[in-house]
Amino acid sequence: MSNWWGSWTKNELIGLAVFVVTVFFGIATLLNNQGNTITQSPNNGDAIVHEGTGDINTGGTHIQNQTNINGITLEQYEQGLKRREAEVRAELEDEHAEDRQVLELELSDIQQQLQNITASYEEHIASLNERIAQLEQLRGELPDALLDQAIEALQQGDSEKADRLFQKIGEEAEGHIERAAVAAFQRGKIAEDDFRYKDALQFYENNVRLRPDNKDGWNSLGNLYSRTSKMAKAENAYNTLLKLSGTNQKYEANAYNNLGILYQTRGDLDKAIEFYEKSLVINLELGSKQGKIRNYGNLGEVYRIRGDLDKAVKFYEKSLTINLELGRKEGIANNYANLGIVYQTRGDLDKAVEFYEKSLVINLELGREEKMAINYGNLGNVYQTRGDLDKAVEFYKKSLAIGEELGSKHGMAIDYTNLGVVYETRGDMDKAVEFYERSLTLFKEIGAKREIAHVKSLLDEVHQIQTTPETVD
Repeated sequence: MSNWWGSWTKNELIGLAVFVVTVFFGIATLLNNQGNTITQSPNNGDAIVHEGTGDINTGGTHIQNQTNINGITLEQYEQGLKRREAEVRAELEDEHAEDRQVLELELSDIQQQLQNITASYEEHIASLNERIAQLEQLRGELPDALLDQAIEALQQGDSEKADRLFQKIGEEAEGHIERAAVAAFQRGKIAEDDFRYKDALQFYENNVRLRPDNKDGWNSLGNLYSRTSKMAKAENAYNTLLKLSGTNQKYEANAYNNLGILYQTRGDLDKAIEFYEKSLVINLELGSKQGKIRNYGNLGEVYRIRGDLDKAVKFYEKSLTINLELGRKEGIANNYANLGIVYQTRGDLDKAVEFYEKSLVINLELGREEKMAINYGNLGNVYQTRGDLDKAVEFYKKSLAIGEELGSKHGMAIDYTNLGVVYETRGDMDKAVEFYERSLTLFKEIGAKREIAHVKSLLDEVHQIQTTPETVD
């Protein structure tokens, strides 16, 4: 990012800095793959939080069912998340830990689930219900006794026991390729639900090795490859899914949407638009409101990046209309935040504040702390652009307080940088140095090389001002 930051004046830089980085590290993590979607934003935009960009639909047929999950309470679910959070933190403390990027993603995803634990719990239960209904359809393909035990373990929320049972099914499946493939796929789902992404990838890979024609396997594998930034492998998985999709338009629409995300990540916006539009044509034909929300959001994002703000507004508003119709508060809050960015980019700061505040109201209601921090940061940015530095400091500190509570080093570093610029603008160089140094320390801890270089340049600038003798007329 330093290669483009350097081309801006300080005021122009801070006009974008707040919403430049957090999504790259945080939004990737908006929703974990426990419901029908996983979200990963390919864009470096702090408040670009709509459910469109990066939405990766898992495809397949949604099965409505009334399975009773009665063995895991909200409290138990929360305790399980906290146990896994502690395990991941312990692994990250080992300086020789492999796959640090995957561990950091797991930690971020767990923290997001903990932020809105009730909604997370409900999504988890819905996902388990759907998987149990799917397993019921496998009677005759798996040993009934082991299948019954596995279903009961899932109903009780005992993922370790369920995993052991599917492991046993796989080990006893000699000569039964389909049975071994099902066991591998289910172990992948359990590992993904438990935020063990490396294990999940291995199970999904084993699934498609055993069953190369398994659309669900390729879709889940592509999703997790994309989630863990293995983009070339994700592209191969989605292209394979397209070849296998046949007349199944839902799989086809999902594959096109996900390929659009990959090309957007690479900066090939023309290709991204091409794939998003192919997905949209299918979702319009199917009447899929969820699919249209994703496509409209993604198209809005691409056009925003291109600078075609009229088209960006058009698509964001289409996404917003459906979210309002469905009463999807999280999606509405995300749409408002994106519209705020567009209007801020246009220089219409009153409109930007209006949309950021609308987004904030909903995020406060839902307890979405990470999104609240983004709202506060964006509001601080607007007020700084207006020259109201007291207001800017107020909002940056609100964002910082949430970052400290969540342990979000990257978010805190951004807030420290912005506060440093405010105090430098005020002429309080000592305070500016204090905040820049705090920012630099955090960026070094997370290995953000470009941001380190940028903050160092800010510090050098302040030190130069401090050591330059004042001229007397």
